[in-house]
Amino acid sequence: MSRWNSNLLESLIFLCLMFSGVFAFGGELVGIDTEIFEFQESESATSNPDRGMFDQVLVKNSLRLPALSNDYKNHRVYFLLDEYLDRPLASQDLIQLEEGLQKVASAEHRLVVRFFYDWPSPDVVASGLKSRRARTASFSMMARHIQQLSPVLKRNSKAIFAAESGMIGFWGEQHGDTPEKQNSAVISSIVDLWRSELKGTSIQVLARYPKALGAHVGRHPEMLVEQPRFGYWNDCLGAHDDDNMRRVTAASMLGAPCGVAP
Repeated sequence: MSRWNSNLLESLIFLCLMFSGVFAFGGELVGIDTEIFEFQESESATSNPDRGMFDQVLVKNSLRLPALSNDYKNHRVYFLLDEYLDRPLASQDLIQLEEGLQKVASAEHRLVVRFFYDWPSPDVVASGLKSRRARTASFSMMARHIQQLSPVLKRNSKAIFAAESGMIGFWGEQHGDTPEKQNSAVISSIVDLWRSELKGTSIQVLARYPKALGAHVGRHPEMLVEQPRFGYWNDCLGAHDDDNMRRVTAASMLGAPCGVAP
């Protein structure tokens, strides 16, 4: 037997002994300390502070960030602004937002943020969101709010991974709004404004759907150089024909909540 084959055989024997739970050492078998783990199904939150998992936080009628869980490093924060439909954000609220973001950065946590105006009640959701249109600010007031928020976000970009363009529609998901806002031109203008206001920062601006992302880049090819940190968020990825996902895969992942049939 060649020396190479002999070494390979010795390695295989060693591995077999390892997996059987014993070592051959000095002519004696020495047992390896083992620990048995039992796994049980659970729907509870999983602490994973150093990885990609995150929790979600809803902040109502305020810009004051609550204490964030230390079980996570990443947090998705929804800011509901339904008390500001027809007026600018209060200076005190902006101060509170800045103070909260400073604490987030000090704790080495990071946020994905979304600002919006309409969190529909369970009854509205049960109706399939057909009982009414989303209640949101006018486009001009949305623009004013973005211009107020952006300097605070820019000064605290260490705390923010991404800003979802939001604003329009139910949950800021850019669907279900009134006709003058629920159209591609206005949605694109909202994305443009976030991009313009956050340009030069590390904050990634997110469009809503893959199709919107592609269309936006098509209209603004220069952005790939000027602001490469641009993407999209899609809670129902795969629910649409332009998401580049097989329908059977999407149905198994999303099912009824996103209206996807096999």
